Amino acid sequence: AVDLVVWCAPDLAGAVHRLVALTGPPPLPPLWALGFHVSHWGIHGVEDARAMHANADRFGVPLDALWMDIDHTDAKRYFTWDSRL
Repeated sequence: AVDLVVWCAPDLAGAVHRLVALTGPPPLPPLWALGFHVSHWGIHGVEDARAMHANADRFGVPLDALWMDIDHTDAKRYFTWDSRL
């Protein structure tokens, strides 16, 4: 079965207001997701990540999330981890 809801609104804001009234407000992302993110190539394991975190603190660089680039994977395959690291 497919449910279809159709409503009319004078403008986009009115349509969004009616959608939110029907479905509820969207959840807010976690606070860390709104913070400072760094993506870095060349992190070769946990010790490198810890050193980057420590240096960010030491030099006053805000850092809420550290993303490792593809070089930590097994043969550049996503969702894998290089066991040599």
